[in-house]
Amino acid sequence: MDTIINYIESELSEERRQHTFRVVNEARSLARHFGADPLKAELAALCHDLVRDKTQESINTLIENLNLDKSLIGNRNLAHGKIAGALISREFGITDPEIIDAVSYHTTGRAGMSTLDKILYLADAIEPGRDYIGVEELRALAYIDLDLACILALNQSVEHVRRKGSHLDQDSIDAIIYLESLKGIRMGNMGNKEIALKIAALLINKKASDVVVIDIAEKSSFADYLVIATGGSERQIDSLSQEVVDQLAKEGIIVKNVEGKKASGWILMDYGDILVNVFTLEQRSRYNIEKIWGDGIFLEIEESIEI
Repeated sequence: MDTIINYIESELSEERRQHTFRVVNEARSLARHFGADPLKAELAALCHDLVRDKTQESINTLIENLNLDKSLIGNRNLAHGKIAGALISREFGITDPEIIDAVSYHTTGRAGMSTLDKILYLADAIEPGRDYIGVEELRALAYIDLDLACILALNQSVEHVRRKGSHLDQDSIDAIIYLESLKGIRMGNMGNKEIALKIAALLINKKASDVVVIDIAEKSSFADYLVIATGGSERQIDSLSQEVVDQLAKEGIIVKNVEGKKASGWILMDYGDILVNVFTLEQRSRYNIEKIWGDGIFLEIEESIEI
């Protein structure tokens, strides 16, 4: 392990070193929490970004020399894990296939992900230096259910790649399909209308006010249902949105994205065909979404529905 640390100290930038050590700490913590081997988690985390700082030219050369898939050429983000996985046995004598696989697939995930695969994938995504929309929800879920947390993180990653127009690795799609199959739950098993009404009932049960559900399927190309609710304060809208994300995640319904800055008075949760908007009273009056979609169908909400 000292040899690996020496390599990290000499070959990686300060920013990359600090990231690596934060991932190590997070991976150890997750491993202990879920009864996995902390030493394996530490080794995998130490190795995951060993070549991340190399130039694209150097990455391409390594792909050729290690006889890796030529489709990785020109894509340092996808290639660096595969290269590190191939190098660690030769350079550091690590032959444990579980560690090698975790390092190789820490960027994309894969079908058949092991517990160590999931731990490293999530540790990389939630280490304390990460700051992006939805990371707090992911951090909380990671210590509740590894599979659901990986599904959430993978869906966020896939959506990000698609928005950028970058190459989407098939391993990520395979990982999502595998994990959803493993859990036995997919959002498609429950109708969008039922999910929207369940979200509304949950918000009402948590003391949100003026909750409405609008069917906009015939009027919109981006969603089928809008759920709108008001919270009494910034703190309450944060609490309401977190409750929705947490409770639906337990049912295997994973939010694609959460938008809204602190003190903005508006949090938007994207569930694909369902958009959930939680406002403060002032911001709801300002945006007046109900008026914009006033020609939609306002559904009757059963407050007794439980999630």
